[in-house]
Amino acid sequence: MSFQTPFLQARERHPIYYTKSLQYLDELSILNHPEKHVLAALLDYTTNPNLLTGFRFLTGEQLKELAVVAVVGLLELRGKDIRSNRDNQGGGIGELRELEGLSGNEEEDVMDISLGSSLLDTLGAAEPPQSPPEPPIIGPPYLPEHMATSCKRREGHRCALTGFGGFIETARLFPHETFNLPPSKPEALLTWRFLSILLGEALKTQLLRELTSPETGIHTSSNGINFNLDYAQTFHCGKFGFIPCKESKNPDYLDVELRHYVNIDKMNSVDGAWPQDPNQQYEFNEDGVGCRILLPAESHHQIKNGDIIRLASAEAGLPLPSIFLLFWHQYLWRILGVAGLWRVGGEDFHNMNCGGGQRINIFEMWSNCRSLDTYTAVPPRDKKWWKRYLASEVEFAKGMTRWYQFVADIGGDSDSSSGKESEG
Repeated sequence: MSFQTPFLQARERHPIYYTKSLQYLDELSILNHPEKHVLAALLDYTTNPNLLTGFRFLTGEQLKELAVVAVVGLLELRGKDIRSNRDNQGGGIGELRELEGLSGNEEEDVMDISLGSSLLDTLGAAEPPQSPPEPPIIGPPYLPEHMATSCKRREGHRCALTGFGGFIETARLFPHETFNLPPSKPEALLTWRFLSILLGEALKTQLLRELTSPETGIHTSSNGINFNLDYAQTFHCGKFGFIPCKESKNPDYLDVELRHYVNIDKMNSVDGAWPQDPNQQYEFNEDGVGCRILLPAESHHQIKNGDIIRLASAEAGLPLPSIFLLFWHQYLWRILGVAGLWRVGGEDFHNMNCGGGQRINIFEMWSNCRSLDTYTAVPPRDKKWWKRYLASEVEFAKGMTRWYQFVADIGGDSDSSSGKESEG
């Protein structure tokens, strides 16, 4: 039985609300193109049905405010360690100004802290606490020392991707520095407001519970995976992920699927030192401790997108990577990619110039694209065409199928089984 991501897009259950919200967004002239791009990404991936049903009742000014909150939240959740330029971390977001903490100007500070508060009421979300509960932190807040040590012991000081030793770095699934922002910084409150709007209260509470668990929280090896240095940075930049792929009653291991989110040469030439069959990758003793099986150099093989990798612990008592946070990593980077805030290695995905493709508008994202780095634009369509398109259920279903195919191609597992609905 395969795992199912807890981050199910609300648009799959409410396709009519989703489409009408996109149309409303496209027609608002008060919003600039970057703001529309960010807001379209929220509509695509939100798990909160209240955001879809209430989107058309937000004014242009409220949507500009939501765009600011979304950009601040996404950049904080992305983590500071991969930002290419602190002065330009907005990703070309135009008029959206960067928040750098309380300025001492009372009027500006009140505005910063109040951003998004009215949206919570409108969308039926609760105001987060002034400071979220903190887990026990040991060592530097950006990467507790005992967490990195635990991850290395768990994986036998080897790379979880390749099986090789050498320079090992622990990649985190949820950044510690985001969770432990000083309460005095507006970014702390805005990030949790953004999560309330994006996820809805139930899923946000589940995420918070996952992060603060004493046994398997953000400070433990549940939040980290060991990689060779280059691949740790590539993982941090959202270029690949590990997707839990098969549910097992055996708690001693977790099978994950290697998923490339973008096409880069580095990930197309990875050598593995372990057998390709996941059932042959580990031997387990009577205590459930796993010893990784490594092949001689002449038997090494090329690791490909879609390969199954078994994760196990070489030491009893060290938790495996959190299934919930592995899905979170996938979910976050899909939003960042579509929002245009996927800035990695000097590339600016916000400009949508990957692979020479031209910038596309919201509705052109329905085109049959293959991946984020090979965007291609479709011919522009006028309003009359769009109205006829909405009027035809058959054409609408075809458009949704193309969109779900696009999501699947960039790394999703979306079900395209959204039934007919009678919505406002």
